[in-house]
Amino acid sequence: MYTPNDIKGEVSASIITCEPNKFMKVVHNRMPAIITPKDADRFLADEDAARQICEPLDDSIIMEIEKANI
Repeated sequence: MYTPNDIKGEVSASIITCEPNKFMKVVHNRMPAIITPKDADRFLADEDAARQICEPLDDSIIMEIEKANI
């Protein structure tokens, strides 16, 4: 979904957020909207579909991994 823009030689990115699911709610009041490859074309082509796709990810898909102190 990224297309480079070489006009000014700048690199840019965006993060679309949505309401958090139960898992993320204990950490933050927003979470990244994760768009699956199967939804990418619909997301880019249709504004109403994009709004529906930008829903919190199902809690069962996310897992917590403890970070190691290095």
